[in-house]
Amino acid sequence: MPTLGLAGLGAVVSGLPLLSMPPALQQQILHAAFCALAPEGRFIQFTYGPRPPLDAQVQRDLGLRVTRGAHVLANMPPARVYHYTRH
Repeated sequence: MPTLGLAGLGAVVSGLPLLSMPPALQQQILHAAFCALAPEGRFIQFTYGPRPPLDAQVQRDLGLRVTRGAHVLANMPPARVYHYTRH
């Protein structure tokens, strides 16, 4: 994203299948996203899995806080939304 000139963004919305990715790739993706985000920016991830999509160790390594957003039952299959922000 930085190579595209994206910086100071308020949010990145992702539907990437993070649950199926190895932690190292998750870390690369989230690191790049947070480099493009403003300090108060957030990474919003929707997922179809039953647990938060980001590996707990990756979350700790990047100093991120997660809050669970909506559980979208009207979506097929039902989706969950998670918000990641910097501590």
